[in-house]
Amino acid sequence: MKLLRVRSVYSFRCQPFMRRWIRVVYSKRRELKRQGDLVGERTLKLVMNSIYGKFMQNVENFKNVRPFACMKAFEKAQASPRMCDFSVQVLEPGVFLGAATAVRGTKQLARSPRLIGRRILERSRLLMATNHYRNMRVLLPNSRLLYTDADSAFYAIVSAKCVYRAMAEANADPRFPHAHFDLAGSMSVEEVQRLVGELSPEACARLEEARGALGAFGDETGLAPIREAIFLQPKMCSIALANGKPKQAQKGVPMSAIKDAQEHHETCRAAMTDLRQRTVAFAGLRAHESRMFIERVEKRGVAAYNTKVYQLDAYNSLPLGHWRVLVHAMRAERFLPRGGGHSPGPLLELIFRFADVWVDADAYGKDKLAELGWLL
Repeated sequence: MKLLRVRSVYSFRCQPFMRRWIRVVYSKRRELKRQGDLVGERTLKLVMNSIYGKFMQNVENFKNVRPFACMKAFEKAQASPRMCDFSVQVLEPGVFLGAATAVRGTKQLARSPRLIGRRILERSRLLMATNHYRNMRVLLPNSRLLYTDADSAFYAIVSAKCVYRAMAEANADPRFPHAHFDLAGSMSVEEVQRLVGELSPEACARLEEARGALGAFGDETGLAPIREAIFLQPKMCSIALANGKPKQAQKGVPMSAIKDAQEHHETCRAAMTDLRQRTVAFAGLRAHESRMFIERVEKRGVAAYNTKVYQLDAYNSLPLGHWRVLVHAMRAERFLPRGGGHSPGPLLELIFRFADVWVDADAYGKDKLAELGWLL
């Protein structure tokens, strides 16, 4: 790699300058949640999330919208190399009103170090990986990771012992120094013991310490058994609980658009089999030409296929960039047979031995296979 040009350099020192503020706001949010103040609780959640968003934004793409009542000034703004859009609202004899949208100048940018936002994301991923490999895989060897995100994970666990009790006792077990399970949530320790059985005094004390702690792993179901879970896409799932209170998510669609929880769950189940694309409509606040409108929005609804992974079928997929993606793509294009065949030669033998695939060179022609030399 050759470095040709350095556009800008800045340095900074990492310090936990927002730790106290985050902890105060987080504690206040939990207090409002216990009081049943959903508006205040969700407002504080957005306040904390907006800080992360500010650290991840690219200010170089920010734009300014300027109104103009003078046509000559408007024409001058149109000629600017930073102008990217314009509109005219009023054009009558003696009266003019227009707006020009331009990218902000580089001298006006208050650059925010996106490394801080990246650090927050990577820290969350590290916590998820530590909990999986040092806690779940050791504490519950038969657990199988089904679905994960930057801050959540779903497991299928086959165990003869009570899983929640094992987690609670692991908090006080010196063999699990990284165990930090918040199983109590809004319940008392006595209520937890009624559900999972009697716990040791050390485990009860640790449950109280982990209650609402930042970085602790809680149970979103409230210790209720999961009857059925359907995961269609990232941020699009429906979980039916034994207590009759479903957990559902559909990214980009307000929960108010989901009229009936049970009907939505049935729709998610059907999407896994019929592969049909569905749409959902709702009213949303949108901006056009610097003016706000309430308009009807129609977005892509529940579906089994998504563009975040290489989809094999409705139930199976591979991560983008996985080495087997190439194998499946070539089979789909009929370059590779599904059975055995003759040895492909030293060049392709190295490629397809790694991919665990053999090519019948005589059947497909050496000229076609020679085009695959770029794989090395």
